[in-house]
Amino acid sequence: MLHFRLETALSSGTFVPLTPNTLTTPEALSAEFDRIRRNGYALDEQEIVQGLVCIAVPIQLEGRVIAAVSLVVTRKGDAVRPTAYLARLRAAATEIERKLQPFSDMVRV
Repeated sequence: MLHFRLETALSSGTFVPLTPNTLTTPEALSAEFDRIRRNGYALDEQEIVQGLVCIAVPIQLEGRVIAAVSLVVTRKGDAVRPTAYLARLRAAATEIERKLQPFSDMVRV
């Protein structure tokens, strides 16, 4: 079902380039989703706002992604390696998942 909804969304319209890095084709977005699934995290490399980079990891409950935790860093100043924050973001997501577990019957997944 998710695959069908993704395919429908990808083929449903045009993609507006917000920066030179914005992914603007269904093929590019589909390849990015594949990379995200493979690596377990998402990167926004100045695709929405020039100069900002975001890294995000999923928060899961009962094996399904229900949210994400992310960090935005700027490209100004020192070189930015958003993956340097990956371990801390994953630890935060794990802690959130642990705290949500007792409420899993209340969270619609």
